[in-house]
Amino acid sequence: MQCEVNAHCSLEAGGSCDTNPESGNRWGSYPDDTCPSGRRWSDLDTGDNLSGACQPDWTGPMVVSTSPETDGTDVAYDTAMTVTFSEDIDAATVDATSFSVEDDQGRTVMGVVTADGTTATFTPDAPMSYEGGYTATVTTAVTDTAGNPLASNHVWSFTTHLRQ
Repeated sequence: MQCEVNAHCSLEAGGSCDTNPESGNRWGSYPDDTCPSGRRWSDLDTGDNLSGACQPDWTGPMVVSTSPETDGTDVAYDTAMTVTFSEDIDAATVDATSFSVEDDQGRTVMGVVTADGTTATFTPDAPMSYEGGYTATVTTAVTDTAGNPLASNHVWSFTTHLRQ
């Protein structure tokens, strides 16, 4: 059934109407965890009279959480920064230019960047300063495994703990 609006689309549980960029038509799609995108087109749009085709992944990853938290205070000076994304990311797109950290003087913090699954980590080469302000940035160069980029740069700041 071709869909005009979501209300006319009643496939399986979780079915929705989406625009198929190949045909330009709005057709039903439904959840299917066997597809890389997690969604499958109805067989009516793909015309295969079987179970349809896997819907491509058109959505870029989103930042779900960061550590330290945005505006975090009393952060340990030897902590690693992590970003958790909404989906698996392409580890090859995560490096020192796409995930960076600067101190409050604008100096780049040197470190090692790694990525695995939904998480990217920046580990400083040396401890950060006591009572220092830091800003971490993840850029739109980071993509998911389908090549979709982060919609916008994600920037957050934090402060290390006081010297005792």
